[in-house]
Parts: sequence; C-alpha cells; structure tokens
Amino acid sequence: NALHDEQVGGNRDAVAALRSFMEKEGLSIEFSNGGGVDDESFLDACPLEAFAAVKSDLLSVFILAHQDATDPEFKTVSDINKLGKGKLEEAKANVRKKIKVAYDCRRNPNILLNNTDYDALAATTSIEAITEDVGMNQDTLQSLRDDDANLPHLRLCSEEIAEGYCSHEGDYFPGSSEELGWLGHFAKKSTRLQNLILVGSDIFKNCSKYSVDRFFEDLGRCNHIKNMQISTDLEVVAKLGPAMKNNDITDFIAEGSYMGCSEVDSLFKTLGEIQSLEKLIMKGAFGGDGSLGGYIPSLAACTGMRILKLKDMGIRTHSCAALRSILPRMDALLELDLGGNSINDNCVEDLVSGLAECNNLLSLRLISNWLFDDGFDMLIQGLPASVSLLNVSDNQIALARQLPLLKFKELYLPGNKICSGGPQVIAASLANPECRLEYLYLSQCNIGDEETATLADGLRNNQRLIRMSLEDNNITQEGLNAFSSIL
Repeated sequence: NALHDEQVGGNRDAVAALRSFMEKEGLSIEFSNGGGVDDESFLDACPLEAFAAVKSDLLSVFILAHQDATDPEFKTVSDINKLGKGKLEEAKANVRKKIKVAYDCRRNPNILLNNTDYDALAATTSIEAITEDVGMNQDTLQSLRDDDANLPHLRLCSEEIAEGYCSHEGDYFPGSSEELGWLGHFAKKSTRLQNLILVGSDIFKNCSKYSVDRFFEDLGRCNHIKNMQISTDLEVVAKLGPAMKNNDITDFIAEGSYMGCSEVDSLFKTLGEIQSLEKLIMKGAFGGDGSLGGYIPSLAACTGMRILKLKDMGIRTHSCAALRSILPRMDALLELDLGGNSINDNCVEDLVSGLAECNNLLSLRLISNWLFDDGFDMLIQGLPASVSLLNVSDNQIALARQLPLLKFKELYLPGNKICSGGPQVIAASLANPECRLEYLYLSQCNIGDEETATLADGLRNNQRLIRMSLEDNNITQEGLNAFSSIL
C-alpha cells in the first residue's frame, strides 16, 4: 500500500494518463457504495489492464503478473486489497518466489515490461546469476550460450517431469520470467539449435504472459530449428506459428495435445505454409471428421512429405475424401499411418485412389479401424506395387473368402478374429511360388491346433518366409508339433 501511495496516489500525471486511456477505449467504472470520481476511488476501481497499458504504475503491473501466475479473479487494486493483510503478504511472497521481481521492480522495471537489453547485459551476467538450478537449467543455458554443437535439443518440460525424469543436457523447466527471457535470448542467438520439444502441462506456470509471448517471438527469430515435438497445453500450441514458419521445419510431431477445432484449424493452416515439411505426426487432436476434412487440404502444398501419421483423430468419410485429393501430390511419401481412426470399407476406396500414384510408398498402417474383408481386398488389389508393409491389426477381417496375400513382404493381422477357413486362405498364399511374404504376424487371430496344421502344410515348399508370429492363440503342443517336420 505504501508503494501504491508513493508511485500512484501522488502522481497526478499517472491518474490523467489512466483517465485518458479509459476514455479513449470507451471504458467506464462502476464505483461501489456511491463512491465519487476522486483520484483515490478512481485508482481503486480502475482495471489492472489500464495500469499496464499506460505503464504508469509498477505495482499494478506486478499485480497483473500475479494475476497471470496464480489467480484470474483479480481485476482491480481493490480486489487485491480485499484479501486482507495476511493473504496479501502471502500472495506477494508467492509471486516473489515465482517471478523473482516483487519490489525489485522499482529498481529494474524492465523485468516486468520485457524491455531487458540482454545483449548489453550478457557480457557481465553469469549463468549462476540467471538460474539457481545448478543442474540441468544451468547446463542447458551454458550450452546455448556457447552455441554448443553437442546440445541434443532444447526440451521445455513441466515441473513434475523435471523432478522425475529430466536429467540430461538440453532439458529445462523455467523457474521465472527472467530465466525464460534469457533462455529465449540464447535460443535466438544459437546457430546450432535444431530440435525443440515441449512436454507436460503448466510449463510456464512461473512466468508472466508477457515473458512467454516474448520467448515465442525469440524462437520465431531463430532460423535453424528443424524438428519440433509438442505434447503440452493448447495455448502453447497456438503460439508456435511464427517459430514454425521462420525455421523451415522438416519434422513436426504433436502427440497428447488434445486440440479443439480452432486450434487444429490454426495448426493445419500453419503447416500448409511450410513447404519444407517432410514428417508430420499428429495423435489425439480432435476436430471431428467433418471439420478435419476441411483442414486436411491445407497440406496440399507439402509436396516433400515423406512420413505422414494422423492417429486417433476420428478420420472417416470426409477426411478420407480430403486425403484422396492431396495424396497424389505427395509423390515422395514413404510411410502413411492412419491408425486408431474410424476408417471403414467405404473409406478405403478413397484412400486407394489417392495412393495409386504414390509409387515410393513403402508402408501403410491402418491399425484399429473398421475394415472388413471387402476393404482388405481393395487394399490388396489397389495399393501401389512399392508397398511392402501392410498393418491392419485390430480390425474386423475374417478371411472368409479367397484373397491373394502375395504382394507384401510384411503383413500384420493381429487382433482380427479370422474365421475357421481363414488359415486355408493364408496357407494357399504361402504355398504360391509368387508369394513375397517374409514376415507374417497372426497373434490373437483365433487360431487353434487344426488351423496351425493347415498353416504348417502351406509352408512345406515356402522358401521366403522368415518369421511367423502365432502368439496368444489357442495352440497346444499338438499344434506346435505340426511344424516339426518342416522346420
């Protein structure tokens, strides 16, 4: 309160600036208990955003930082004062610990206003003065400062992860806004930083909103980052756009960041502007099939895509139709993984059509979808000859009719409840001299001793198969004995 009286109460110019800002923005104040328009009443009821906007009251900026860090309910100075003396001191102590500014803002307000001249201070500021963490934080800052070529990555993580798992150079949990400012400065200057990882929630819980925004601005000025991997809060994902565009990203991985429509839309638009993108992995982002079908065409410009994985995203009819339109442009595509979606037999027709010209495609994974024999047949008949690996584990494939399993080198069928005649279909392909199968996976496929004997018979003249997996079936020693004469 003394600081409030000293810096604001007696500062008529500051009051005038605040009144001018409120008038310009068309903002009004409701005074409680019939309060008037005197300076004291005005200051108590004036929104904290106004103090910050005119930069006239450092205490209020301090309170605004406190608001970002701990309590979103603080709107005015009066709200702070209502805490009572004990609570107010506790809140101040908490913020002092978290953002390391407290009343030092009188001496160095740039900490709060993000105006620190890091270039001027770098020569005289030691790593030990920036962070108290004598382990990973100091090591990471030192490596960034030295532009160390051996720095494997910059991995920003939550406090929980830092305490449990982070122990390697390159890991960092920001302990304050000031630390984050230095981290962004060194990252911006680095010519060797190529890998950026963000993992865990509340990574920036000790940092003000202003310092977080500045940090991502600094990342946007670094043009050497090639790989990004994120598994963190939605608001963090939304800030990555400039850093992604300015760094010619080749690999982008987003797993565990469950995004809504607006976040997915923004992310796909950004990805569509990165023509250097070669690897995209997304898992768990949910926008619904209809919405996602509208986002996917943004990837049409990514003609150099080599690995595309869109997993657990609700992909079905609309999304597959959208993929059909962009896949022909990705003639460098090597791997496609659409596991954990809702792709059915009707969707497969679109996928096969889109992949027909992807003559470099080596593998297709459609694990845990809704494929039946018809869809499996379309894949067998329609995929490019270049595809050597097909994984359709955990679908509804029964092999209830004759299907040629000849063209793939690796075929994964685990988790499909193959019918009693299914092993005969497999055996017929294994006995065919044109069969290319080298690895065949049939775990959890409802295979018993009789079916095992059928498979063994199909292998008698097969010279190509290297491995067959029959784990977790209904096979006894009798079934195993069927292989003894051919192995």
